[in-house]
Amino acid sequence: MNLIGLLIRTRVFDSMKFDRSTVDPIKIQKKLLFNIIKKNRDTLYGKEHGFSSIKTVEDFQNKVPVNNYESLRPYIKKMMSGKQGVLTKEKAIFFGITSGTTSKPKFIPVTTRSRRQKSKVMSVWLYRLLTDHPEALKGKALVIMSPAVEGYAMSGAPYGSESGDAYKNMPSLIKKHYALPYEVFCIKDYEARYYTMLRIGMEADVTNISTMNPLTILVLCQKIESYAREIIDDIRTGSLKASLDIDIRLRRKIEKTMRPNPERAEFLEKLLMEKGALLPKDFWKDLALIACWTGGTVGLYVKELYKYFPEDIKMRDFGYVSTEARVSVPISDDGPSGVLTTASNFYEFIPEEDIEKAHPRYLTLDKLKKGGRYYIIFTTPGGLYRYNIDDIIKVVGFQKAAPVIEFIQKGKNVSSATGEKLYEAQIIDAIHKAKEATGVDVEFFCACLEWRIPPGYSFLVEFTQEHDADKKKHFLNHVEESLGKINMEYKAKRSSQRLGSPTLKILEKGSFERFRKARLAALQHDSQFKACHLRCDFKTPPEFKIIEEIPL
Repeated sequence: MNLIGLLIRTRVFDSMKFDRSTVDPIKIQKKLLFNIIKKNRDTLYGKEHGFSSIKTVEDFQNKVPVNNYESLRPYIKKMMSGKQGVLTKEKAIFFGITSGTTSKPKFIPVTTRSRRQKSKVMSVWLYRLLTDHPEALKGKALVIMSPAVEGYAMSGAPYGSESGDAYKNMPSLIKKHYALPYEVFCIKDYEARYYTMLRIGMEADVTNISTMNPLTILVLCQKIESYAREIIDDIRTGSLKASLDIDIRLRRKIEKTMRPNPERAEFLEKLLMEKGALLPKDFWKDLALIACWTGGTVGLYVKELYKYFPEDIKMRDFGYVSTEARVSVPISDDGPSGVLTTASNFYEFIPEEDIEKAHPRYLTLDKLKKGGRYYIIFTTPGGLYRYNIDDIIKVVGFQKAAPVIEFIQKGKNVSSATGEKLYEAQIIDAIHKAKEATGVDVEFFCACLEWRIPPGYSFLVEFTQEHDADKKKHFLNHVEESLGKINMEYKAKRSSQRLGSPTLKILEKGSFERFRKARLAALQHDSQFKACHLRCDFKTPPEFKIIEEIPL
């Protein structure tokens, strides 16, 4: 067993404690809530909302309003300017940055305590993962993430990617088990970054791949064909292509890790000659595991990975994780569901059907039902109080008394012109069924509500190859048929002609890649990029070029 394996085994106590937390989770939830309130009662926010007089969960709900980031932004700005005791008694040592609902990014405060809680959850996930898959430790880990530090607040605290910060500051003995040096993630040009990842990764004996978004892995795999010859040459000579747009300081640090490796180059060249293409399943023979999100709106891309990896490759979901909080821990390879982290954050849940009501129910976890769908609200040790992240989760079961949940979609990713209530998850499902029925491969798709008379939906699609008119119309027919089966209201509105016929709009090849690059250039990290598959206020992004329209 290598060093990382030994370190993981020391996390067995965190795993045992996590197991105990599932026996009486509501007791643990209340203890956690009152501990957070007590510690922060003398903060600016605590004084404004009467923390010192809160004795029950009901008191907390009556005194503290439901927040979103915009309602907390003024407090966080004070923290970033250096003011102490605003949301938490502890000072913020870091700010996790993520895209928000507005054009301004969100800066999520991280305290020593909140970081410790997240670390414990990660330890449980890692322990369960590597107990089930010890073979993943035999070689290198190809881990992909965002840069640690993108800047500094006035307080002096850095902001950026918290996971990137952890990667950057790993002990040297552990770093050697990771394929990519941290400097690779700091390359600003994405073509150069992907090339460098492949240049280093294809030389290594990779036994596990880990990154949140499966689309990142898919894009990386798609680029192998373009880079293969040059990468083989670079591996042979121990170099990094000179024309890549890489900061000279980063290049020097990265190149220090490289040595001529003619044996590996010969192996790759032989594979390319024999098979006509280089695929990860051929050059990473001992790959045992892929860790990434497998559900929600990114889950569709997971199926595309099997073009490049063995059909029996093991996949483990990260669970419901955001910059704001680690919310669930998957304990098996059976999809994206995970056990709620009851000792890390205090949770409330709004039944999905209550969300538009003037007085929705705010339920604690002991009131949840299997099969129920809820908007989740959490209170964290990092100062997010009754934070509505606008996410919908589903309770798929229980681990002892603790809910096992699955992220479904963002709450606002729903469209309803005539009461059809069409969700992004339903669009994804319908497109997938149409792909299976017709054998058509899709690079990108997006459903758009168009306010014509009567209103209707168009489906923007970029196919991976050319198809004749009959094939395209066949695809559209299957999308329509599937939506009718998935959503009875959609079928009823279409049948009554209150909802007009859909249209298939074919995008020029390369449209999605241009769109993705434009979003990445706008401070949206690769790991955070999520392709939107439903647009309600549709304005065609300039990167999308429609070359053909096909009505139903």
